[in-house]
Amino acid sequence: MDPEVKTPARPGWLTTLAVLGVVIGALGIVGGMQVLGQSRASAQKTEQEFTKLLERFPGMRSQPKELRDAIKEAVPGMVRVEQRWKKRRVALASANILLSAVLLVGALQSLRLLGSGRWLWVNASIALFPVEILGALVQILVARDNARVWVDALVKAGDVPQAAGELGVVSKVMVGVAVGLYGSWAVLLCVYYGITLARLNRPETKRLFEAAAIERERDDQE
Repeated sequence: MDPEVKTPARPGWLTTLAVLGVVIGALGIVGGMQVLGQSRASAQKTEQEFTKLLERFPGMRSQPKELRDAIKEAVPGMVRVEQRWKKRRVALASANILLSAVLLVGALQSLRLLGSGRWLWVNASIALFPVEILGALVQILVARDNARVWVDALVKAGDVPQAAGELGVVSKVMVGVAVGLYGSWAVLLCVYYGITLARLNRPETKRLFEAAAIERERDDQE
């Protein structure tokens, strides 16, 4: 009689990484769907929404008229920036939705120690590396272009600083915020994917999934 093969207990690190994979996958799908939804809006509608948002911004009514007019003049330029980068953002969002769904399914299946789940999880993590980096880069470039629009609008306003150095600081701050926000998020995700790949490709991890497959096959035969 063959010795009984028992499935090893699922390690805690696998559970933690899988749960994080489910969360990251869900966030990727929601974020991608939001980008696709925004891309369907016409330029005119987008401009109207930007204008309404700025009008409701706290303290906007108390600002000098020149500054308020300058900000309103910046809206069409921001819309043009969005339109110029729309195709790239839609392509990245579509890829992110697809790969995030694969990541989510793979992580869920890996919680049951299914070999197919590990395969999906590994390949989704590999493919998401460039998608996350490119996505962050595009967002930073959009912020750079929007910073230029804002600086041009501020130059036209009479009561705001027009010194090149001060306006340069404004532009750098806007780009710096984008780098800190999107760059940090992309780095965190890439660190997660790197840890996931390192863990899932270990020989003992592969043996864990193989042992689970043997156990399921034995149970089916019984």
